[in-house]
Amino acid sequence: MSKRIVLFQSINTLKAKRGPHFFFPMFFRDYQHAEHQENELWYLIKTDDAERLKSILYGFQVPLDRVMILKTRNHRFKTLHERLDMRLALIRLKPELFHVLTYASEEELSLLEEAQKRIKRLLFTVTYNAIPMAFSRDDESRYKRDREKYGRLFREIKFKGILSWYDDIPAFMAAQDWINPKPEVAVIDSRYCDATRFSPAENKKKQIVFASAFAPYKQPGMFVDAIISLFESGFDFAEWKFLMVGKGPEEAKIKAKIDASALGELVEFLPPTEDISPLLNASMAYISCQDHENFPSLAMNEAMAAGNAIIARPVGRTHLFVHHEENGYIAKEDSVAGLALAIKRFISLSDEDRSKMMKFSHQLTKDYHTPERFRQQVDAFWSKQ
Repeated sequence: MSKRIVLFQSINTLKAKRGPHFFFPMFFRDYQHAEHQENELWYLIKTDDAERLKSILYGFQVPLDRVMILKTRNHRFKTLHERLDMRLALIRLKPELFHVLTYASEEELSLLEEAQKRIKRLLFTVTYNAIPMAFSRDDESRYKRDREKYGRLFREIKFKGILSWYDDIPAFMAAQDWINPKPEVAVIDSRYCDATRFSPAENKKKQIVFASAFAPYKQPGMFVDAIISLFESGFDFAEWKFLMVGKGPEEAKIKAKIDASALGELVEFLPPTEDISPLLNASMAYISCQDHENFPSLAMNEAMAAGNAIIARPVGRTHLFVHHEENGYIAKEDSVAGLALAIKRFISLSDEDRSKMMKFSHQLTKDYHTPERFRQQVDAFWSKQ
């Protein structure tokens, strides 16, 4: 049976137009354009700048007839005014389900409390992979921040269902005595990207791309150490080039390593960009060194759609994106040596075998990691609520 569902999200228009904040506008667009729609979706967005948001959504070709915008208020009655805006929107829409797509800050909590007063079934999407770690570790400052942020959310908002990017969330929810009642958790096994922008260039370049924040948990230093290890072993890189796209606290350290090893011509640093498609479309491989999970990384998904083989550490459900030795390599040993061997194996392939690997990566985004497959998962989740 079809349901009227409100998708709720806060979007800061000044932030880069990537990640989950702008995956969901794409999903809403694609759902509206689908030949058969199981449910009636409305998109309720709180934003800092309504006109700029409309311009961004227009650029994404998002139909605006079912989009409602809540403006961020900036006066001393801000909270009351914003809660009133939420109340009026819900009175108008009368949804059966209210699905919170992302949770950016505790400023959103009062709006969710207002929704909870008026809607029986609130749902939530877990798009952040460090939530379980935040409640079991203290070795990084972000864990204390996340523990407070999500602890308050799950205590005060009684979600009936959770759609999770990550397969450790069901066990986490079950183990927390303070989360009560327990929400029903569904875990996705497929996600997609904007294939209109990412597709293999006709003439690929011998480039391997690392595109991520230069932060400790992304392990850019591990990538650099693997390159240095191969160089010092005498491996011939021939015409190959490594591109590192990003910035962050590890930047000075990894650049110093490159300079000390005299590899400045082999490794090129590029600043972050809102549109990485030209770079990925032209490259041959994408590498991920992050600590905890590679699925469902949007950047990795985009790299696959652009026809890149994937080289990654053996973490989480990486296997859902990387079919070992078919569209890339999952390092057999989770170490610098293991990563270096995976890079060496890819570069050493014949042109024909390398081409097959890259084509298989692209094909996975055509056959399995598709808008249709993702929509089926979400519809199945909503049907049970």
